[in-house]
Amino acid sequence: ATSVALRLARYNTTETSTPKGGFFGLPSPAAGMTLATYYPFTQTDFYQTQLTGLPWSQFLLFLPIVLGLAMLSNVHYPRLPRVGVRTVRGFLGLVVNLTILGFGIFSRDIFFFPLALSYVGYGMARGAVVSYLDRGDDDENEDGDPARARPRLVKDFGARRRRRRG
Repeated sequence: ATSVALRLARYNTTETSTPKGGFFGLPSPAAGMTLATYYPFTQTDFYQTQLTGLPWSQFLLFLPIVLGLAMLSNVHYPRLPRVGVRTVRGFLGLVVNLTILGFGIFSRDIFFFPLALSYVGYGMARGAVVSYLDRGDDDENEDGDPARARPRLVKDFGARRRRRRG
């Protein structure tokens, strides 16, 4: 509960200054959905036949802790894609949203928990890759010579928006 309160306080104070492409930190509804969809997932035939041998009790001990830390992190999590038919990107967003809606209606018990885990895992994996690629990316190289600095590997999320305004 404390992580959710801190996450919402940070969201309310920083949302106007961040780019609209996503969230910094796991959104609280995504964390809640991850926990809430576990029980219906355990009632599916797939879980009963294929996954009962896994150590779920140990996994569930750490899942709320991981979700709480993910909500407070600075990891970038994407929003759902925009829907449209005029551009390829908008059309792909429409396809993604309709696919999620279709699976959500017809296979909700087996669909939402893996989707939520994938969303949480995607953000963390993406954050690790971005952090690895951006590591040591200073204005200077090891010798202190700015002329021999490495090129920037990861683009700044807000750079495009700042260039438009300024």
